[in-house]
Order: sequence, then structure tokens, then C-alpha cells
Amino acid sequence: MPGFELVPVAGGEPIRLPEGETVLGRGPLLGVSDMRVSRRHGLLENLDGRLRLKPIHVNPCFSQSSLDASPEALQRDSWYTLRDGDLFSLLPGRCVYKVAAVGGGDGPLSVSGDPTTNSSGWVLICQAFQIGQTFAFSLPDPIVPMLHLCLKVRSKGLERTLKQM
Repeated sequence: MPGFELVPVAGGEPIRLPEGETVLGRGPLLGVSDMRVSRRHGLLENLDGRLRLKPIHVNPCFSQSSLDASPEALQRDSWYTLRDGDLFSLLPGRCVYKVAAVGGGDGPLSVSGDPTTNSSGWVLICQAFQIGQTFAFSLPDPIVPMLHLCLKVRSKGLERTLKQM
């Protein structure tokens, strides 16, 4: 499943967004110190490969169709879907972030093939300890003999465990 990063348009390192809700505002996450930005300025919801923004402060968040376009204020307490390449800001023309979809390398393992053909009863359990979620997949028969009862796999710092069900 793809994830998302916020890329500060003014420069700086991309900010990888965790799964679930993230509070946006003044503080260390975004590195924003401008007092016009509340500590609880908005919420980002990163669930099921989708990203949404909800302004929650009296001072709004803004959407921009391009860096040259005028920022448009977003209505407080309403959810707005963000897609790869979208721009939003916490102040008009300042604290601007570009949404970047990133590959599923840190997400669950995937198995190709038709899981309905699996007659052996094996299931792949992928435990991503960083985000604490478990994903289950049925495996096609040709892969089953290659699995061991407990095999640990490392991928970009995440430990995943394969188990026989």
C-alpha cells in the first residue's frame, strides 16, 4: 500500500506520514515556528492508501492548484482529499507542502497469483511492527513449499514474520 510524504516547498527534508491521524501545526513535526500557525492547525488522515486534510483551527488551511496560483481557504472541520502532487499550506503562500505518494516498500508484503487456487491452507501474515498492523494473504500452491514455519524478512528496517496458519 502506498504511503505519503509532505515535501516542504521552501526546502527541507520530506516528512513521512504515519498511518492514521497526524496533527499538523506549529512544532517539531513540520519545523514551523510562526505564531500565526496553531499547534493544532489541522489534521491529516492517512488510511487505506488515501490522504485527507481537515482544518480544525479558526485560521484556515489553504489549497493551491499550483505554486503560482492564489491560495484558497479550506472550510474548517471539513475533510479534503489530497492526491499525489497536490499543494496545501498553513498560511496563505507560506508553510506550503506538496503531497508525494511513495511506493509501498515499507508496507505489507504482497504475493502475486490467485489466492483462490491455494488448497494447502497456508496464509502469509505480514506484521509491520512500525505501524502495528497485521495483513493476511492466501498463498498460491507453488510458493507454499518454499516457506518455513517462522522466517524473518527485513525490508527497509521493518521486520516481518511469516507463519504457517
